[in-house]
Amino acid sequence: MVSITDPFKAIASWFTPASRGKEIIQILEQIAKGNFKYVIKISRKEKDDEHKQILKGLKLTLKELHKMNEREKRRRRQVLKANEQLRQLDRNKKEFMELASHQLKTPLASMQLGLDLLRRKAETWEKDERIILDQIVSSYEHLSKLVQSVIASVKVDEKIAMQPKLQQASVSQILVALDKQFSGRFKAKHIDLKLNKPETSYKFKTDPEFVVEILHNLLENSLKYTQSGQVTLDINQKNSKIDFIVTDTGIGVPVEEQKRTFDKLFRASNVKNLADQGTGLGLYYTKQLVRKLKGKIWFESELGKGSTFHVSLPK
Repeated sequence: MVSITDPFKAIASWFTPASRGKEIIQILEQIAKGNFKYVIKISRKEKDDEHKQILKGLKLTLKELHKMNEREKRRRRQVLKANEQLRQLDRNKKEFMELASHQLKTPLASMQLGLDLLRRKAETWEKDERIILDQIVSSYEHLSKLVQSVIASVKVDEKIAMQPKLQQASVSQILVALDKQFSGRFKAKHIDLKLNKPETSYKFKTDPEFVVEILHNLLENSLKYTQSGQVTLDINQKNSKIDFIVTDTGIGVPVEEQKRTFDKLFRASNVKNLADQGTGLGLYYTKQLVRKLKGKIWFESELGKGSTFHVSLPK
């Protein structure tokens, strides 16, 4: 069995005289270095033998490689330009958020004060005048909600861009944080909150702030859309996974709309008439955070009877 240690030498050995082999090697070395502009000179006097055919083939190959290389350079320039445009868009979004926060919210607040004064005076107005005022108030509320949704959407996109900081975390510290955030609010609404602490305080490598944010959003939804009954958080360990299960006795999600529940800005039809409407970003944001932690999220729901959300995270 022959071992070839230098393929170029092996190629050179195919040719007689050796000078022809060296010429082929020189061309191949230039190709290997990425020098696709290398000029191959073929003498007209040279016989049209195997060596000349190889030179013609290499010349054609160099020409095609040069074209491909130029196309790749153009593509890279386009990618760099597109990336810069995306970065500029991000900067524009941040600037818009600041503009919306300061330049839009302030006049909206002034408008609200003015409308409140007009509504108090409207008791003595004619019916047609009160109808016009109601239309103005409705338009104002629509504009206010639109501004809030845009600001919330920009903030959510910024948060999603953040990367998790993995560290050792315990279930106990997560439950303590959630209890501080929600115990008083659930009591105020007369809804039972059960944070079922497991017998063993599981530890796992994750970003505890991400986990708290995920469960905060799920509990926030349950609190918002549960009028009576209870909300429960259970925690189980299964092999290399830790599962968090949030169950409520709320209004549920219509079956035909459940596939869109995690879509950005989606809001179920049965929540649109509630006083606390939300922005339709909470569950979308939650799913993105779960993905950042390489986990899974899913749910079951029955209209009028409640929902159960599952979050499974790697241990």
